[in-house]
Amino acid sequence: MNRSLRVVVFLIFFISVKSFSQKESDFRVALSFDPKMKIYGPYDYSTSGEWNLLLRGFYKRNHFEYGLFIEGFDAISYGAVGININYVFEILEKNKQFNRWEFAVGPGYGAVIREELEVYEDIIEFNGDTRYYFNNHLGVQLMGNLKYRTDLVVEYEEDDPWRLSAFFGLIYRW
Repeated sequence: MNRSLRVVVFLIFFISVKSFSQKESDFRVALSFDPKMKIYGPYDYSTSGEWNLLLRGFYKRNHFEYGLFIEGFDAISYGAVGININYVFEILEKNKQFNRWEFAVGPGYGAVIREELEVYEDIIEFNGDTRYYFNNHLGVQLMGNLKYRTDLVVEYEEDDPWRLSAFFGLIYRW
């Protein structure tokens, strides 16, 4: 196991032990899409937009979310799967004017899967979410996603393996 993977596993374990000793919890699921890819498409020469979808599921315990994600972008035969851990900032105040807002930040680790090209490489990511809940269950989210994709270095010999994306979607908690 390489050094960076050991550090990520240790951090997840340490935060998990601390978080599971706390009380408040819920489950969440979010379905999002990349608006830039839907409007412009994946390439400079694209003539139409394509769907890049991201499905995430989380277990939240107090201020920590432990999650799994799966991303699919059929137009370029791209898929990704992995895990996330986020710290959630909630605004709780007496007037309850801003209680519907949440902000979450955290790292993720996973793999790029491009079966047609036989590419299976690691990714490391950092996410930042802004969420607004209409009621106790349903809300919208805007997520920024910065990914380090080793497939871009190993398979395609690109100089810049970092990719920044934005996702917009719905989130449901119960």
